[in-house]
Amino acid sequence: MEIEHEKAWFDRPLAEILRPNREKAIYVLIFVLAVVSRFWDLGARAMSHDESLHALYSYYLYSGSGYIHNPMMHGPFLFHANALIYFLFGDNDYTARIVPALFGIFMVMSPLLLRRWLGRGGAIVASIMLLISPSFLYYSRYIRNDIYITVWTMLLIAALFHFIRSRDPRWFYLGAAVLMLSLATKENAYIFGFIGLIFILELLVWERARPAMQLWLYVGVAVASIALLAIASLLGGPPAAAAGEEAAGVTGVAKLVQALVIVLGGTLPAALVSASLLRSRHPEPSSITEAARSLSWQNWLMAIIVMFLIYALLFTTFFTNPLGLGTGVAGSIGYWLAQQEVERGGQPWFYYLLVLPMYEFVPLLFSFVATIYYLIRGAGGRRIAASPEAEAEDRAAADSNSRFVAFLIFWNVTTLFTYSWAGEKMPWLVVHPALPMIILSAKFLGDILGPVNWREIWDRGGAILALLLPVTAFGLFMLLRLQPFQGLSLSNLQETGNWITALLVTLLLVLLTLAAMRRLGGRRVLLVALATTAVFLSFFTVRFAWMAAFINYDYATELLVYAHGGADVKPTLAEIAEISRRTVGDKMIEVAYDSDVSWPLEWYMREYPNRKFYGETPTREAMDVPIVLAGDKNDGKVQPFMGDRYHRFKRRLVWWPNQQYMDLTLDRIREILTTPEQREILWDILYYRKYPRTPDDWYHVHNFYLYIRKDVAAQIWDYGARPAEAVELPPDPYLDRHVDLEAAQIWGGQVGTEPGQFNHPRGVAVGPQGNLYVVDSDNHRVQAFDPSGNLLGQWGSNCNLDTQLGCEDPDGSGPLALGDGQFQEPWGIAVSAEGRVYVADTWNHRVQVFDAGGTFLTKWGFYGQTATDARYFYGPRDIAVDAQGRVFVTDTGNKRVVVFDADGNLLDQWGEEGPLPGAFAEPVGLDVDDEGNIYVADTWNQRVQVFDANLDFLREWPVDAWYGQSVVNKPFLAVDGQRRVYITDPEGYRVAVFGPEGEVVATFGLYGFDNLSFSLPSGIDVDDEGNIYVADTDGHRVMRFPPIGEQ
Repeated sequence: MEIEHEKAWFDRPLAEILRPNREKAIYVLIFVLAVVSRFWDLGARAMSHDESLHALYSYYLYSGSGYIHNPMMHGPFLFHANALIYFLFGDNDYTARIVPALFGIFMVMSPLLLRRWLGRGGAIVASIMLLISPSFLYYSRYIRNDIYITVWTMLLIAALFHFIRSRDPRWFYLGAAVLMLSLATKENAYIFGFIGLIFILELLVWERARPAMQLWLYVGVAVASIALLAIASLLGGPPAAAAGEEAAGVTGVAKLVQALVIVLGGTLPAALVSASLLRSRHPEPSSITEAARSLSWQNWLMAIIVMFLIYALLFTTFFTNPLGLGTGVAGSIGYWLAQQEVERGGQPWFYYLLVLPMYEFVPLLFSFVATIYYLIRGAGGRRIAASPEAEAEDRAAADSNSRFVAFLIFWNVTTLFTYSWAGEKMPWLVVHPALPMIILSAKFLGDILGPVNWREIWDRGGAILALLLPVTAFGLFMLLRLQPFQGLSLSNLQETGNWITALLVTLLLVLLTLAAMRRLGGRRVLLVALATTAVFLSFFTVRFAWMAAFINYDYATELLVYAHGGADVKPTLAEIAEISRRTVGDKMIEVAYDSDVSWPLEWYMREYPNRKFYGETPTREAMDVPIVLAGDKNDGKVQPFMGDRYHRFKRRLVWWPNQQYMDLTLDRIREILTTPEQREILWDILYYRKYPRTPDDWYHVHNFYLYIRKDVAAQIWDYGARPAEAVELPPDPYLDRHVDLEAAQIWGGQVGTEPGQFNHPRGVAVGPQGNLYVVDSDNHRVQAFDPSGNLLGQWGSNCNLDTQLGCEDPDGSGPLALGDGQFQEPWGIAVSAEGRVYVADTWNHRVQVFDAGGTFLTKWGFYGQTATDARYFYGPRDIAVDAQGRVFVTDTGNKRVVVFDADGNLLDQWGEEGPLPGAFAEPVGLDVDDEGNIYVADTWNQRVQVFDANLDFLREWPVDAWYGQSVVNKPFLAVDGQRRVYITDPEGYRVAVFGPEGEVVATFGLYGFDNLSFSLPSGIDVDDEGNIYVADTDGHRVMRFPPIGEQ
């Protein structure tokens, strides 16, 4: 291969650069395609989780709220650049992605910076490969830092090699500025910085060493690599026991050292491989040394000033945040290293070896071939010297070319290794290993195909061979895919016929291909095959790039995405905007939203000035709006406030790709490849991005819920249709009965295990002498207090009878059994007139009985799902004892109430699942009045049912509460001496009081943790004086309120 002596573009006069020719026409076409592909329909896709963060915090800076550097969101460059775009063009999804698109266009044209080393053809090939690259196209339309880092990387490479060649300090200044810009963009700039530093050291050592010493260098570096990896394995062992901040600091330093040792040990083999292309310059200094010596101290000072100015301006936001000087480089690298330990996404080590073949198969293939080729053939080129001066110039050019190829190979191998080793592996990071593969592939294709006489190949039938090769390959593929001779059914016979036809056609194509190859000649055949393979595979690259960027952009069927904005986000926002426009105008409607939909919806909610953010704690005030948005996490809390006044729609907020590859093994791969059905599924995924499950039933989805108030929905109808009848919302029947009732006494209030502290208390009961008994559920115990609030005692500990974990035999060889007196999350409690304490040991599925002091007396019940057998319970929730000593138990999971005598003998039972009188749907709380009438909280039927002492149905009334079906929305009830019924509304954060016939007497409670509020009211009881005792479960406290009417 000949070394070109022509000047690089950037060394030529402007008039010469602008003079039209074929090469410039190609670049103009590439540029136009880059602009169109990067900017067309740029705002169509919904913001993903991370995009919304970047877009919104850029908006805060633009709108005057300022910006404070936080390493969690990487460097400040993105936010400043985006704020400038917002200033120029406004803020929306399209403009938020303008800067990545501009950088993506520059990225496509950036091989021009390396044209001197890539060659004319190689630079064009590199630009084309960057233009059609699926990962570069996608992340040129995505507001993340990685496309910026790739641009800075190309500029750093150009600055390094141009400076080594020309000694022009302007390239040195450019390198300094770009280095700091990359550090101000994202922390993986350190990866390329490390790679560049190791390569510079490699140049220093290999070019300076005598040829006879290079063998010993190979041996020494190999030994060093093995030693470093051995040290890394030792550092990765369990750390010695230590405590305090000092220990944390030591551990952090050890992890940093281990990371450096592993990366250095893993990259040294790549240095050995690439060093084989470097020529010894001994006794002359290395090229790096010569370049460095050309710099004066003024040049170094200027570079330092440039770097500091960029650092200070960006990290302090133009001196408005002086603390940014400290959180800059040091804080960023610390956070980034911590993220590697977190291993966000939890991807396997082979993650990039899975993604790259799906999208970047062309550079992956040709970079591998290029590495083998250059290591065997070398990269110096053929020197043709007419004079000693020309010979010296040719040698310098050959050395420069060899250095460049050595760097590309080193960069390629070390980047793939380092990103595969790093704990955090994400789809947007794939551009970093893809970039060196693209540049190396382009260099190789340019070197091989550039000097070829294509006119001669055309005249010898090269074009015919180029057409025959892919068609023949397709015929061979069909022969492998079809399954002949599988049977005599019509479909099997048709498959066999198709295979025979394909065999005959393919044989003909093979003969024609062999004839064309014979006419063309051996080396020309290889060149045509190489070019055809590159072009043919590039068409598939274009297809997959188009699918990812313009077809599947809102779906998680592409492995290029993660935590991706759902397909329902944009339509839902359009609905809200339309409702707002047609009801109150513009975007002035009130919208309430929670913390579970904040990202990406926080970015979109900025347009609604009347928005209400209720975090994780919905309240009646926040919920009284036309539109409510709730995520999966909080929807159970929101539903009780919605009642039947809202329409509810389930939507997809964020989703993730199918990640079943995480448990991929060699056996699993073999099974997939050898099973026809599995191969068919694999083909559908790879070629069509079609999975066994549809987007409506996707693998990993985070949903959200759109609530539209019915009176608002009634005002909106499709154009051309008759408007719906006006809807009058049912009023809140309890609103005008609300009273502010303040607790007179509180036990607990802080989660704990000490006596008097609680961990999610639930059932409460007042004994005949006024003592208070509390089921401390998650501490698996009962605590007793006297009327003054003093602790009398406690009993119980954790025992899971199913696994026997924690279970103890209380009396050894005595009559008591394993686990007697212990609990597994008890919920309900009752005290008889004789002082016997009955506890619903809920998740041991039994009832336990104690005396007033906590001594175990008896038990009954086992786990079982049944409708008739009284020996079994399924999560019993509450207990009540009547004046006759009968014990009533709500067997919640079995949808019934069971009646026993004081010793656990069955007396009666009733109930089945259903909405009819006497049937239940999740019965929980119950109590008995002084006439023996039984009151049951029929939760999911949203009613209270009343039965007489003979268990006959008397009446029922609806309850405007208990909407959600979450595991904690389990209401209890109590009856006082006036037969007033007190119910808890756990996710409504209130207590409601009814008269004997179901009329509303009062409600009290709001959401909160003060003396007027609840965080999750559960158990309830009323003493003889009318004092009300409520277990505020999530507040880890028990509250006593004065009687209704005496507050």
